Amino acid sequence: WQTGFNDVSVSSTTVKDTDAGVVDVEFLITENQRGQIESVQLSGNLRTSDAFVRSQIGLDPGTLVDFEQLNQARRRLYGTGAYSLVDIQAVDTGGDLAPSTKPVAIRLNLREVAPYALDYGAFFDTERGPGAIGDFQNRNFLGNARVLGLRARYDADLREVRGYFSQPSQRGLSIATNVAGFVRREFESDFITARRGVSVQQELTLRNRFVLSYGYRFERAHTFERNPDPLFPFDIVLNVAPVTVALNRDTRDDALQASRGTFTSHAFEYASGALGSDLKLIKYFGQYNRYFPLSEASPVPFGGGVEKPRFLFASSSRLGLAAGLGGQDIVPSERF
Repeated sequence: WQTGFNDVSVSSTTVKDTDAGVVDVEFLITENQRGQIESVQLSGNLRTSDAFVRSQIGLDPGTLVDFEQLNQARRRLYGTGAYSLVDIQAVDTGGDLAPSTKPVAIRLNLREVAPYALDYGAFFDTERGPGAIGDFQNRNFLGNARVLGLRARYDADLREVRGYFSQPSQRGLSIATNVAGFVRREFESDFITARRGVSVQQELTLRNRFVLSYGYRFERAHTFERNPDPLFPFDIVLNVAPVTVALNRDTRDDALQASRGTFTSHAFEYASGALGSDLKLIKYFGQYNRYFPLSEASPVPFGGGVEKPRFLFASSSRLGLAAGLGGQDIVPSERF
């Protein structure tokens, strides 16, 4: 019951059994009691530095305990992706600093995620046939919750290898930075497009589950026909270098296996010669997904106690628009 200090503190509880089998619980309450942070004690951060943790939580000795601030500190630490457990306690250390003010020690116990992770899977659908995907991550690269990873995907329509680096958001600036290099080959009915390039992107977390992302991508796209005309073959190599802006909102209960909630996204691209692009274009891609449960939640087989509805209704709407600028047409590699 270390939840007061600002207005009310519960210093002890007493449980008494009565003859009738009823339990009485008595609380000793002190009103108008404030807590002042005397020290911040860390444990469990084996790979992430004390300086990184303290920069995330923003709890400084000498300030008054604010439990909303403690909740925000907990959310920021979970948001870095470096911890599987964040336990924050405000403990009265005894004594008085001033009338109605007690010294408090903030005890922060952390459990870090495993430093290496390998995810892999296989799939089959009626259009692409069989496919596989794998992802290897160092989830605390050089400390401070940085992520270094390599991802690969292979199926009949898409083959890609992508290396990426991610720096999580820092206190005061809820901005995550992502850098990636990729080699990609896309197979359409008539064309094949081979791409290689780099991208830099930042994500800004806003209120009410909105995420604003923006960045720059430079790629070299080689598009050619599967069965070229011997006299007039289509074979073109172009630099594509757009700036990108996207606004997303995700209220789904699970990003991979949603049973309720919505996902909304609006993404824009703009490419011009000033950005190093041979193509001059503007594109928009929007999507809206919504999920309705049609039955009560029940345990998922082999789900470790997770409960999900067995039946649900899922709907999805997508809209893609593109236009060439300066009299250019949209080449096949940039069409939807």
